[in-house]
Amino acid sequence: MIPIQRFGTLPDGDHVDSFTLKTSTGLSVTLLSYGATLQSFCLPDGTDIVLGFDNLDDYLAPHPYFGAAIGRVSNRIEKARFPLDSQNISVSANENENALHSGPVGFDRVNWEGRVEGSSVVFRHISPDGFQGYPGNVTAEFRYTLEKNSLRLELLAKTDAPTPISLTGHSYFNLGGGGVSEHFLTTEATHYFETDAQGINHGNARPIEGSELELGASAKIGSTEIDHHFVVPETGIRPMVTLSSPDGLRRLKILSDLPGLQIYTGHKLGQIKGKRQDPYTNGAGIAFEPQFPPNTVNLPALGDIILEPGQSWAFTILYKIENLDAA
Repeated sequence: MIPIQRFGTLPDGDHVDSFTLKTSTGLSVTLLSYGATLQSFCLPDGTDIVLGFDNLDDYLAPHPYFGAAIGRVSNRIEKARFPLDSQNISVSANENENALHSGPVGFDRVNWEGRVEGSSVVFRHISPDGFQGYPGNVTAEFRYTLEKNSLRLELLAKTDAPTPISLTGHSYFNLGGGGVSEHFLTTEATHYFETDAQGINHGNARPIEGSELELGASAKIGSTEIDHHFVVPETGIRPMVTLSSPDGLRRLKILSDLPGLQIYTGHKLGQIKGKRQDPYTNGAGIAFEPQFPPNTVNLPALGDIILEPGQSWAFTILYKIENLDAA
């Protein structure tokens, strides 16, 4: 039985629900219908390893996408426009002249329809044709399933007209013991994309080896500021990155069948009051966002994220606690 509780009420009167999943191994997560949000992810000892808030008002206020569903298109679209079927499509900008995470009202800013299906919680949202400039009616689903030692997130989208799709989750993690600068980070990625001063990817991939972002051997994050997309070779669900607590007793591994992931060390969080009024300052959490390369919709050499009618867009992200007995 998955408990469902009222988390709050939106200004339009719509109710926001919370869903709590638990396992016999002691893991538990709480999910919110608003933004299909991962609000908490607790280890057996009670440590909550994701950043977030205790109340709806804070989620309604501006915040850096804590735990939220991201869509239709994750990351940045240069100049908030892209070509599609011989047309130039303009969408809503929300970061300078660019679109970040789909604009000012992305999937993180809507109340999803939530339901329980067996041992899973499924959130569903229909994004209407033309909303913020994006073509096609898109039906998206985020399915969360808490397994013995991991949280599985299955992403699905369908459309009735060609449109770009690149969904992801945007949780920030901290395994305890201070800020993430003291955490250890390793990745299976081989390359990363350079960005310009506005964080835009222009398709310039550089080898990680020998760069300032080399994470092949376990090392503290330290003062390294990361906000880049990392390319992970091979296909299928495979390890992408592992985060370890400063004492080495807690380890989180991210696996996915998406092409790579954005890593953001949270170095621009500023000053935010989070759960229990804990201060979230720069480096309080690190975000892992498996996804297609940013700005791919303008860089056809990097792939094709245009979803066509009759197709299904389906990928999986797995958040695995590696040493659960010690957690």
